[in-house]
Amino acid sequence: MTLLNPDDATGWVTNSNQAITIRLFSGEDVMSVEKFLKQNTTNSALSEEECDLDIVEFHPSFTYTVFGELEKIFGYKGLQIYLNYAAGSLMTYLQIFYKNTVNKIETIENVSLKVDEIEEPITKVLSSDLLHSISDFSKAVVSESIDFTPNGKKIHQYTLSNENDCVYEIYENNFSDKEFRKFHQRLQTFVIFFIEGGQFVDDTDEKWTFYTLYKKADYCGKNVYSFVGFCSVYNYFHWPDNIRARISQFLVLPPYQQSGHGSKLYNFIRQSILSNTLIVDLTVEDPNEAFDDMRDKNDIKWMLSAGNIKKLDKPLPFKDLHNLMSASKFCKKQLIRVAELCLLKNLNNKSSKSDNFKEYRIWVKKRLFRQNYDMLIEMEPEERKKKLQDTFDSVYQDYIRILSTI
Repeated sequence: MTLLNPDDATGWVTNSNQAITIRLFSGEDVMSVEKFLKQNTTNSALSEEECDLDIVEFHPSFTYTVFGELEKIFGYKGLQIYLNYAAGSLMTYLQIFYKNTVNKIETIENVSLKVDEIEEPITKVLSSDLLHSISDFSKAVVSESIDFTPNGKKIHQYTLSNENDCVYEIYENNFSDKEFRKFHQRLQTFVIFFIEGGQFVDDTDEKWTFYTLYKKADYCGKNVYSFVGFCSVYNYFHWPDNIRARISQFLVLPPYQQSGHGSKLYNFIRQSILSNTLIVDLTVEDPNEAFDDMRDKNDIKWMLSAGNIKKLDKPLPFKDLHNLMSASKFCKKQLIRVAELCLLKNLNNKSSKSDNFKEYRIWVKKRLFRQNYDMLIEMEPEERKKKLQDTFDSVYQDYIRILSTI
């Protein structure tokens, strides 16, 4: 029997983000799906007989909710965890493969080494209707490739200029639909894997509105749907009889990122907010940097297309800004940020020594001082002045970066 020195135990540690592969399946032949699933392989190894399968693969960004803060799994060699999804309905089948476990290795000291549990913690974040056999999953894939249509009401569609064989559709849903609640139980696992700090939401609360995004492709005269992403919006009460809408979760799956889908989804949601007279503004819950960038760029483009940016030709008090930009339904923080970006754009690269730029710099610095008052007021005057200038320089460079992409 092979002996294991405890110092060599690190060789039995696997990064859980890399061990897990998420796969979205479409296909019309049950035997082809079954044959592929019985192999411990990726879609790059599809044979000619399996060419009718469409399998999209990617890894999760975060697995600490399942496997701990370090995102490590101990005790396996050659570990592969496959989360297999039917591309449209997200019906799920879990597979776990490995070549060896540390349980079979004898240590040279009186040390007991045990493998980390895999199936139990990962099953906790999967839906209760998890499929348990290759046969059942294969049949589900083929059935929905023929018959599946998304839940909810189709409210928008668009195409991409570089894709001629498909269309993307957005559907609106809420938890009053029992079928959508079942679908959401499968969908919400992606929240854990791709949104840092993401949590499951209460699916009995009907104040949630969900926008799901699908790719619809023609395959031999049939429409085949693949899930692309989603956005959840919570509708808060706003006195006396209005609503404040808050984007809570926003996700485009990795294979579809960097193609404009996030902007398409966000712009449609914003346009829906603007056309709803009950909604007073749109906020975002804990956005990450990538979402902030996408949001800023699209909000400025909207200001440009609406002609509103031309009206902003000088620094204004918040009250005047709000009156000027009220139709945008930006929340206060975003309204100020967009106004600062738009006015900087209107300066047309004027010299930093010009009166217009000096006025702009003072305007932004006043906002930064109010925003960071508690910290700045504790500093000595010279230190405060330097800190405020450094903060302004950082904001200014970030604004230049954003405007350079528009």
